[in-house]
Amino acid sequence: MVGLGTLMLLVMAVGVFLWWRGKIEISRRWLWTAVIATPAPLLAVQLGWATAEIGRQPWIVYGVMRTADGISPIVSAPEILVSLIGFGLVYLALGLLWLFLLRRTLIIGPDQPPEGSPIEEPPEPMPVTQPKPVEVAS
Repeated sequence: MVGLGTLMLLVMAVGVFLWWRGKIEISRRWLWTAVIATPAPLLAVQLGWATAEIGRQPWIVYGVMRTADGISPIVSAPEILVSLIGFGLVYLALGLLWLFLLRRTLIIGPDQPPEGSPIEEPPEPMPVTQPKPVEVAS
């Protein structure tokens, strides 16, 4: 988790530097790195959660203490249910917001490239040609 966080910080810092220099749109290496690093936050969150949960109950896992003895007498089952429903609603709202913003961005389309950028016009498509037959010697 910490390693992925550091890696994401590094990718962001390089991106800010390239943006400041006006070269972020033409840096293929950084663009590919940004695409490949896209799932890093999700992976970091899941790894952090797993680390916290594995470290939370090692005595129960290794049989020193039973799970029934490890429950909290302070928090009741309905309180846990309300907490889980609350988290579920927050994640549902965030997911719906993400889908809304993604749809809106896709409908609007990308921004126009800045003046003087080498990406002002899209490249012409390559012509489609028929493949030549291969002669096999018999």
